[in-house]
Amino acid sequence: MKPKIKNYIELLKSGELTRTSDLVASFILNNKGTTLHTIRRELKASHQTITSAISNLMDKGFVKETGQAIICDFHYSTLEFVTDEKEQQAISKRRNFDKYIYWLKRGLSDYSGHLPNKLMNEICRDLKRYGYDTEVLPEEAEEETSKFKQMELF
Repeated sequence: MKPKIKNYIELLKSGELTRTSDLVASFILNNKGTTLHTIRRELKASHQTITSAISNLMDKGFVKETGQAIICDFHYSTLEFVTDEKEQQAISKRRNFDKYIYWLKRGLSDYSGHLPNKLMNEICRDLKRYGYDTEVLPEEAEEETSKFKQMELF
């Protein structure tokens, strides 16, 4: 483990860090299998603040989901702090990939009528390369695209 990460973990364990994301990281490190609900209750912070901190920690690979817990009929992910550097890198890489796929799918569904055919085909090709099924370009998307081309936006 790199000294930088080792030092960060030691600071988390000691409770010396005060930023919200550091407090959340420390709580998860010291309470393996905890949930958003528990963190929010113990740190007395808003849902948005805690979810943002968890998301950022997951982006860096410091936190991973390990299962599910049901609290008051609501489903929550159980969380664990990741200390292994290789696992952190793998989690971070996977999370970035998942965000990329989400972005592609979202762009395809939300903006298909506003994107040029060439770009639509590239998005579809990229999604298919990663094993995701895509629909054929709808006719109205082709019509919209040609309208934009006439306006010299592309």
